[in-house]
Amino acid sequence: RILFETIIADEDALNAMFFTKGASGVLPCLACNVVAKELEKDRNRGIAPLADRDPEIVDISCHDVRLIGMRSDADVWAICDELEEASRHPNKEVLEELECCTGLKLDLDTLLFDKELRRHVGPASGFTVDPMHILFANGLLGWEMILFVEQLKEDHGSNAFVDLRAFGGNWKPKIILFSKTREKSSTTQLKAGASELLAGYPLMHRFILEAYGANPEELHVRSILLLFEICDDFRLVNKHLPDAEKEQVRNHLRGLVREYLLAFK
Repeated sequence: RILFETIIADEDALNAMFFTKGASGVLPCLACNVVAKELEKDRNRGIAPLADRDPEIVDISCHDVRLIGMRSDADVWAICDELEEASRHPNKEVLEELECCTGLKLDLDTLLFDKELRRHVGPASGFTVDPMHILFANGLLGWEMILFVEQLKEDHGSNAFVDLRAFGGNWKPKIILFSKTREKSSTTQLKAGASELLAGYPLMHRFILEAYGANPEELHVRSILLLFEICDDFRLVNKHLPDAEKEQVRNHLRGLVREYLLAFK
């Protein structure tokens, strides 16, 4: 017998699997009640963002899960049933507007609309987001490291790649994450695999701590230091710790994520 436990996926995979609109919908997340960031064309036309019009509406940059509100499986399926009902309306624009507003797209051949599978696969409860992709594989870490490099150049006129190569010259094994090749190929992301980021970020962590200290005033420095701590905790959670210690790390991680999102924003 096979028992379904959970689906592990990153945001792109979930959008494809559940056939959601993602960032092109008003509600970009399948399980969260958050609205997308305002469009530049709306801002230029003087249209106020939804989050500014009602204190109970928050956008995707909100760092406090308590303010976001999570959808239940029943909530998502109710939207699906509403979409199916709208598809029978003679005016096609009714369905199109509902798809845009809810962030879900109608396709009876997809997972969300398979009623026989609803008792097995919950769209809100049946998946776990993939932290390896969120953090390391084309994720936050490589992105924020480049943001920090750019900010260092803007503030002090220094090339962080050169400084990091000099700083890590005696590290064993040799760190290739900040090589000249990586420097040339990296634009908005630090071009590297997850294993290279995992091996290399502690060097940058040490470099920043020695340059700014453990309690910097600059928010962009505080942001990346918190992200490094999140990566540290993530690595701990994946070790074979006793349950009590693992739960302690998880609780610490939840607090770090809230702090990080606030500093980053």
